Amino acid sequence: MPINEENVKNACRDLTNGVYTTLSKAAREWGVSRDTVRARLHGRPCHRIAHENQQRLSNEQEALFVVWIYAMDHQGHAPIFQQVRSFGELLLRKNGDFLPLGQQWI
Repeated sequence: MPINEENVKNACRDLTNGVYTTLSKAAREWGVSRDTVRARLHGRPCHRIAHENQQRLSNEQEALFVVWIYAMDHQGHAPIFQQVRSFGELLLRKNGDFLPLGQQWI
């Protein structure tokens, strides 16, 4: 089951604000793991943030990528593989990363 970060945040908020008295109740109500809620309460970041330094594109750049793809699609020009790859390489070059993209990059 994928973790819904919004639900984890809501469970933490409700625990902090006293809506729920136990971690188990908050986790059950929001449909998330007790361990995940406990980890967030103790300061552990979500997987996406914790591993950002291992990614070639930052989370902000990935979000920009998504916006670009949706904008292209909205204009009736869904980008082809080579356009997506070229845009990814452009973003990487802005980071000073000139290494080639892998075959399975997308």
